Amino acid sequence: MTIISFKEFLLNEAIEIERKAKEVVATATGKDSEYFTKIAKRLLEIEAAERKLTDMKNEVKGQLREDVAKIFDKAEDALKTRKIETLSVFITLSKNPEPRQVVQWKEVVVELMKLFEDLHEQIESIIQKYTKYVEVDPSVRVSVKDPDLFKESVVGDIGSKISEFWNKFKKWLARFDKKLISIKKKIRRYSLSY
Repeated sequence: MTIISFKEFLLNEAIEIERKAKEVVATATGKDSEYFTKIAKRLLEIEAAERKLTDMKNEVKGQLREDVAKIFDKAEDALKTRKIETLSVFITLSKNPEPRQVVQWKEVVVELMKLFEDLHEQIESIIQKYTKYVEVDPSVRVSVKDPDLFKESVVGDIGSKISEFWNKFKKWLARFDKKLISIKKKIRRYSLSY
């Protein structure tokens, strides 16, 4: 029995490695190429689904924000938390926030350095004093060589299924509210008063 390393087990075929000044490029072929392409394709599909879900979420939240704001149309209402209560859900819209102050500190430092040329070294030392280095994982990015390879994707199908589910859920919610109101009316009509 021959003992092989994990790398040899994972990568059954030879991989050509080219070392350049700023990067190392491995050219995978055969099963190795298939393995990495499969993982990269899954990552691309997940990223596309995330973007689509984020877009859909932002679109629905934006529409909800507009619809709630239309109900509370008085100017003083915008200064308060607004709440819509249905039989099955609460929808809350926070009060309109104050504008945030954003300071572009890099530009401020550059301007200060121009004003105080002689303080340049001191400012640099202060910046260094309060600068810390944090370990981060290297990023992973997938670039597609042949876009036709990825045309058949589940992302579009997922998006359409989510949209379809959302529309069905809204219709069900409306029917549920109507049925609940109807049941409450019947209970009130037939309730006995003492």
